[in-house]
Amino acid sequence: MQWSLFPCLHAASVSSEEPPSIVRVSAAQKRDPSLNRFASPEDLYREARARSLFKQVRCLVCANQSIEGSESEFSIHLRGVIREQLLLGKKEEEIKTYLVERFGPKILYESSFSAHTLLLYSLPVASILVGALLVKRRRSRARVLAQKRQSSSSSSSQQ
Repeated sequence: MQWSLFPCLHAASVSSEEPPSIVRVSAAQKRDPSLNRFASPEDLYREARARSLFKQVRCLVCANQSIEGSESEFSIHLRGVIREQLLLGKKEEEIKTYLVERFGPKILYESSFSAHTLLLYSLPVASILVGALLVKRRRSRARVLAQKRQSSSSSSSQQ
C-alpha cells in the first residue's frame, strides 16, 4: 500500500503488484461506518442528515477539505461523533454548537454572525470611505489654495 504525507487526498491507494483497475480499500475506509448498509428508512434519513452535516464541517487536518471527502483519522472520528449525536436525537444546530465549542469556529465552513465578524467585514468598507473622504478634503484644500494664489497674484498685478 502506498503512503502519503497527505492522507486526505487519497481515499484509496493502488498497489504496485496489482493491476491499476483493482483498488484496495484502506484500513481507514474499513473502520468508517458509512460503508455499512442501513435497515430502515429512519436510518437512511439520519444518514442523509449526517452527510449534509459532513459537507458543512471542515477537516482541521486537511487543507480546507470537508470531512465528507477526507480520509484522515480526524475526519473519520468526527463523522462517527456526528452520527452518534444524531442517534442521540440531537438537532443539527445543537451538533454544530457542540463542534464549535469543542474545536472552535473554524470547524464550520459557514461563519456565525458576531461583533468580531461585523468588524471584520465592515473594516474594508470603512477604510475605503475614509480614504475617499481624505482625497476629497485634500482636493478641496488644493482648490482653495489655488484660488487664493490666483486672487493674490491678480491683486498684486493690478497694483
